[in-house]
Amino acid sequence: MLSYRSLVAAGLLLIAAVPPLAWWWEASLVRHMLMQIPMLVLAGFLLGTLVAPSPDLGVREERAGGIAAVLLATFCVTFWMIPRWLDAAVASHRVDAIKIMTLVLLAGLPLAWGWPRLGPVARGFVWVQAISMAIVLGLLYLTFPNRLCNSYLVNEQAILGIAMLGIAGFLGLAGAVPVLFGANNGSPAPRHPGARVDP
Repeated sequence: MLSYRSLVAAGLLLIAAVPPLAWWWEASLVRHMLMQIPMLVLAGFLLGTLVAPSPDLGVREERAGGIAAVLLATFCVTFWMIPRWLDAAVASHRVDAIKIMTLVLLAGLPLAWGWPRLGPVARGFVWVQAISMAIVLGLLYLTFPNRLCNSYLVNEQAILGIAMLGIAGFLGLAGAVPVLFGANNGSPAPRHPGARVDP
């Protein structure tokens, strides 16, 4: 029997990867980068949660494997955000198919396996890197005077740049809220010296 996650993943793949809907996403730079790519990664992530073994954060090898998996996912997503390869995916059906497969298998699946295995410091580092990447890409697309992607107009670059900066602000706020409100991620509150400990 199919699970809810597998049905959602199949729906995302159908919407994001099957023509003519796939071509509609890719007709706009903003839809291509900020809608189709995240949907493909999310589809892979959901599939990965169905097959990934339960994490054991107390084992050093598990932590190292989690870091490697998240790095693989990060490099894969970053690669397909390079203007040269966005153009190639629009111009070539073969490259577009490779993009779809790698975002699902080399970004979404490893992220589902690796993220639960990261400690809080590693998660914070990845979060900060995601914010930095969004800021850099946002400024690049917003300020570059010429077309970065030959398949899209210059005004779309400006819209994408503003959207990327907005995403960076949202990620920064989402990361700061737990700290500002004193969230401790479920860790027990520290005990005072001499406090009684109930069995």
